[in-house]
This record gives sequence, structure tokens and C-alpha cells, in this order.
Amino acid sequence: MAAGIDTVHVPYKGEAPALQDLIGGQIDTAVVSLGGVSRYPGKIRALAVASPTRFPLYPDVPTFAEAGLPDYAPIAWQGLLAPAGTPKPVLEKLSAAMRKACQSSELARKWRDYGGELRCNTPAEFKAFIDADRAMWGKVIREARVKLD
Repeated sequence: MAAGIDTVHVPYKGEAPALQDLIGGQIDTAVVSLGGVSRYPGKIRALAVASPTRFPLYPDVPTFAEAGLPDYAPIAWQGLLAPAGTPKPVLEKLSAAMRKACQSSELARKWRDYGGELRCNTPAEFKAFIDADRAMWGKVIREARVKLD
């Protein structure tokens, strides 16, 4: 929608089958992780990265904003979540352990090698991020008139 082109969404049960079909020519494009692209050097051409800045492993690949889509900003993310009602001391202990892990240069390197960027937020910052992500995707769903079958 952001690019003004007509595409057909093909749901896959994971990135690996999508990458195989992309390499095999069954599909023309796919939104995949940079880690997935890295596993197939020379077989996949990255067109743009969904981040505010260019990715260090792919300095010649533009961001979506640089490629002409300034409002296209989907990113894949992972986070540590706990059930509602988890006691505050447990949450604080988990948060402290995550902050400690985030100080590891080895962990940061492994995330970069996978195609990600290690970011360690406070629980409040992470909640704000999730709320913003939910709002962005809610707008996309409404504008695209997505319906569940």
C-alpha cells in the first residue's frame, strides 16, 4: 500500500519456506530477516532494510525511507514477556538479568550476525514500543480492510 503497487500476500509457515520459494523463483519478493538473506550469499538481493539507519552488514542497502517509502517502518522484534500478575520482585529480577545480558558484547555480536540489533529497554520503554507498534499495525489493518476468515 505504501508503495502504491498491487501485491498478493502469500502466507508461509516460516521464513525458511519463503526463502526457498524466493530462491527457486516461485515468488518475486519476500520480507525476510537479514539473517535469512545472509544464509544465501549471492542468491538473494536485499532491496531495502526496515530500520531508521542502514545496517552495518549491508552498508550499500538503503533504508525504506531512502528508497522512497518514508512511512514504511515495520520491524521484527523479540522481547521478554511475563504473564499478567507476575509479582513485581520477579519482574525486577528478570529486568535486571536482561540489563546485565545486554551489556555483553558477545550477545550484541550474535544479534548483529543474525541480522538484528540488540536493544535493551526498561519495561516502561518496551511497553511504549509495543503500544506504538500495535497502533501502527492497527492503522494498516483498518486501511487495508483486513478481515479474518
